[in-house]
Amino acid sequence: MNHVKNVESYSRLVDICTGYGGKYNPGHPNLQVESLLNALNGAKQALEAVRLAKTQFDREVNSRKQAYTKLPSLATSILRTLSDYGASAETMDDARYFVRQIRGYKNNDRAPLPSSTGEVAKARRSLLQQSYASRADHFSKLVLAVQAEPLYKAKEVMLTKAGLIRKVEELASLNSKVSVAKVAWTNARVERDRILYQEQSSLLALQRGAKNYAYAVFGPTSTEYLQLRALKFTLI
Repeated sequence: MNHVKNVESYSRLVDICTGYGGKYNPGHPNLQVESLLNALNGAKQALEAVRLAKTQFDREVNSRKQAYTKLPSLATSILRTLSDYGASAETMDDARYFVRQIRGYKNNDRAPLPSSTGEVAKARRSLLQQSYASRADHFSKLVLAVQAEPLYKAKEVMLTKAGLIRKVEELASLNSKVSVAKVAWTNARVERDRILYQEQSSLLALQRGAKNYAYAVFGPTSTEYLQLRALKFTLI
């Protein structure tokens, strides 16, 4: 049973209690029909908040994934451009190292990326785990190496020094947006759980209270109590 089904079950409980009319008249204010309805509305809002937060989180994750999927190709283009403009051997070595890191290969997984002389790459093995933050950091270092190379004069917008700086900023922004969206989603789930399960006025407590009231007032074999008892509500 999930959270949505719990709220659906509670909603049926509210409908049943409302249908009893004056027969259902508990002294505790939290168990009165108006309070039960208010709690139901709050729970529905909490579920919707979680749904919206999860949707936003997924959107940010997908946007970041799309951008980072293109990163290895861009890094290779930078490497080729450095070579075409006659960058120093030291700069090329540094750049090849950063490109390997961006692509997710260890130093011993493969030889340096092919240079313009036609160097043949060895077989390589992809790293299974490589965080987006790490890739952004490696790309930032590659761009720093480009910035320090006076011979680098790319004219393509995305490969210019200014364009590469914008890409670094974009990657950092994408990571930040995912982090912020994840926090919002987590907070929404925490609030949902509080409303549904954790407080004295939670749906879990209210449905138990309503059932206990029906048991006490109508009796354990009464239609009223048996109707409410049949409704399932599970602590998740």
